[in-house]
Amino acid sequence: MKRRFFSPRRAITFVAIAGLLVAMVLGTQNQQNQSLAGVPNVGDGDSVRLSGQRVRLIGIDAPELQQTCLRNQKDWACGEASRAALAQKIDGKSITCVGERLDQYRRLLAVCYLGREDLNAWLVREGWAVSYNDYAIDEVLARRDRRGIWASEFEVPYKWRKVHGRAESSILGWLWSFWPF
Repeated sequence: MKRRFFSPRRAITFVAIAGLLVAMVLGTQNQQNQSLAGVPNVGDGDSVRLSGQRVRLIGIDAPELQQTCLRNQKDWACGEASRAALAQKIDGKSITCVGERLDQYRRLLAVCYLGREDLNAWLVREGWAVSYNDYAIDEVLARRDRRGIWASEFEVPYKWRKVHGRAESSILGWLWSFWPF
């Protein structure tokens, strides 16, 4: 008996393997950059809400809103000050945020610009956020000049969150994600 080259079983196997290969290739492709523009609501020193999307400024970490720092042997609300500095810098103007992925809290991780100025770098340079190595030179300058939080004693934000928790992990943080800041 002569064996047929083409059979339904071989065709199904071929289609299944081809489909898996296509899915693997498509799954490894980078997402296209997502760009959002408009007047944001400032949530804290390193996040905004823009066009209904929460945006986390990538490469930096600002003090949490509830975080305090020690300046002249007195507590001061450095988290609130960081948020206020960003809000004052933006001052109701339109910004553009460009990112390519979401974090575990469904926030777009992005670099935001006010005109041509990189707001992420500005926050680090002015001492309102620490750098995750992306803006190391800006952080060195802020430390040297004792700007923002560098003019005080503080716990770096990620260590502060380990002790005090983060708003996003609480039930209030989850509910907050459905309302603007």
